[in-house]
Amino acid sequence: MFLWVKLVLNSLLKGLDLDDDFEDFAKRLRCLPRGLEELYTHMLKTIDPPFYLEEAAMFFEIFRTARQGQRMAMIETGGDEWSGGVMSLATLALADRKNLNLLSQHDAMDSRDGFLASLCRQTENRLKSRCMGLLEVSGAHRKLSGNHSVSYIHRTFRDFLERPQVRIMIRDCIEDENFSTTLSLIQSYIFYLQLTLANVITSPPLGVWQSVQLSMIYASMTEANCIDQLCLLLDQLDSIMANNQKKYDGSDLHWSTERVLHGNGIDFSGRENDTFLSFCI
Repeated sequence: MFLWVKLVLNSLLKGLDLDDDFEDFAKRLRCLPRGLEELYTHMLKTIDPPFYLEEAAMFFEIFRTARQGQRMAMIETGGDEWSGGVMSLATLALADRKNLNLLSQHDAMDSRDGFLASLCRQTENRLKSRCMGLLEVSGAHRKLSGNHSVSYIHRTFRDFLERPQVRIMIRDCIEDENFSTTLSLIQSYIFYLQLTLANVITSPPLGVWQSVQLSMIYASMTEANCIDQLCLLLDQLDSIMANNQKKYDGSDLHWSTERVLHGNGIDFSGRENDTFLSFCI
């Protein structure tokens, strides 16, 4: 009941922004379904203008894939080092196709904190306008940070999105044939690596290696028809990590032999000839 009231209040607050009067508020209330799932359906169908719905669907799909990748990472690492399927606002902002043009401007990337904070603010605003509050940023009432997590408004909405007919509806909203959730997330982590490693001259922090591992997991999930774009992204990832390794490691070992990528108890003898291809395999 509380969640239904919250969603209804959000609708009424939207009416305030549009200068609705008391009669308009009454009409809004009469139009709203009484059941929670019916309300979710109503909210998705009333997203306006229509292209907002496509962008909302892209956010939902990216977030869903991110959770899947996080769960796979938790299984591979025993669950100790991962955040339990939580996606950061920064990750979503860097995966947002609307930010690609800005991210391609290298001058803008020189100022990591200010640049990323600006992207996060834009993405939070787009979540509000496109997703009707169904995806929300935790702690957004405080000073916004890229470390703030993005989550479903409630587990019932997560379950609602997994219903077969809803999955079909969401996918049908996306008209961009080049859209791929896994490629978007890999691109996000590549941008993160570029931003993070720009001023790093020692062995990278754990977050960098986690980003590499997640990128490889999303690569394994990528559709076969996206293989060309995937290869370009993986080449870019390899180049970034190799160039960073030169700052702190004078050995001839490939960067992918870093122990943190493989866990404890791994025998590294005979791995002098390892390459990025062997790491991918």
